[in-house]
Amino acid sequence: MTKKPIREVLAANIRRHMRTVPAVDTQVKLAKRAGISQSSVARVLAGNVDTQVSIVESLAIAIGVTAAELLEDEADAQTSLHYDRARFAALPVTEQAKIKSYIDFVLSQ
Repeated sequence: MTKKPIREVLAANIRRHMRTVPAVDTQVKLAKRAGISQSSVARVLAGNVDTQVSIVESLAIAIGVTAAELLEDEADAQTSLHYDRARFAALPVTEQAKIKSYIDFVLSQ
């Protein structure tokens, strides 16, 4: 199996989030929220540059995901658990514990 270049994975994941997150649905909006230039966003989306880690982190924060999520190939991620990490983090600790316990229970079956 041939792995997709990480810059293409990054570009595809950012485009996917731009389609689903209204606050970053344009290059201009994403650039402003990330504190980078629109031309930098365009270069990342073109998938032909090696993006600095600090830029990946800024883009992830602007979108509301982790940098790791932006760098994860969906083909490889099909077995991983997908959820809104920001909403989970906003839950009370007791609710987070209940969810973790439920996941452990389901996986142990």
